[in-house]
Amino acid sequence: MVTMDDRLPSIEKLDEPNWPVWKLQMQAYLKPRQLWSLCAGTKTEHVAPAEGSDDDAVNAYTTSLSAYQVRVARTKSILLQMLCTSQAHVIA
Repeated sequence: MVTMDDRLPSIEKLDEPNWPVWKLQMQAYLKPRQLWSLCAGTKTEHVAPAEGSDDDAVNAYTTSLSAYQVRVARTKSILLQMLCTSQAHVIA
């Protein structure tokens, strides 16, 4: 896990008119924390191993899934704090 300072950045909260600048600033904040790929949709949840897979494959998947879920929750938390209430609908 990345051990960076998790203080929220000094970025104006997202409202519709400031989207282009907000996106660039959030990208600069999230990329070094390895969270931007979740926003961009380039990082997705791992596929579960086939039924009957060995214990190592199942354990690796479980560990990977857990780490992924933590990263998703962390990213959503950051994003929700960095936008105006009227824009909360953009976070799925």
